[in-house]
Amino acid sequence: MVLIFDYLKYRDYLVARFKAMPKSGYGQSRKLAAHLNVHTSLISQIFSGQRELTVEMGAGCAEFFGLNEIEADYLIALIQFERTNSPALKKIAKRQLSEMKKRGTDLAKQNPYPQILDEGQRAVFYSSWTYSAARQLSAIGKGIDLDHLAQELNLSLSITKRIYEFLIATGLCVESKGGLITGPARTFMDKHSPWTRVYHRSWRDK
Repeated sequence: MVLIFDYLKYRDYLVARFKAMPKSGYGQSRKLAAHLNVHTSLISQIFSGQRELTVEMGAGCAEFFGLNEIEADYLIALIQFERTNSPALKKIAKRQLSEMKKRGTDLAKQNPYPQILDEGQRAVFYSSWTYSAARQLSAIGKGIDLDHLAQELNLSLSITKRIYEFLIATGLCVESKGGLITGPARTFMDKHSPWTRVYHRSWRDK
């Protein structure tokens, strides 16, 4: 998991997030550009250091990556730190970053999962009905183990294990004595999301 509080430069964080996505983030810069309503060339210029993110674009990035409130605040503070040339403002921003880093790191230790799935994780979750079905089954009773989950979904153990591990890795589910149960993370799909049609078609096909 890529934790934003481990970074002092927003570019380093963004690069790390892309690399952690499926296929090392291939195609994600285009999706980020669409989310921010900017040209892909601007994203390339920002990553190369020719341009800086604006605060408004930073807020859009926070949405794209599914950051929680303290993580989003930290990202905005990183952007402000990079953009300002004032020594006085840099000093203030550095102090704010230090305070947010400590608070955010403590919270991350208490709950190591993001509150909302990022774009790459949503791409996986909404690609098939099986992920949401598995999560719904985890909410019944005291949970469901791998063998019973495979039986309920009518899938092979290898495929079910991949789904099982994905749900745990993203925090959508956690393991208990009874098996898989619903976790602290959540997922949100805007009605204009490109995954809406894919997700609904997957359930219709099922």
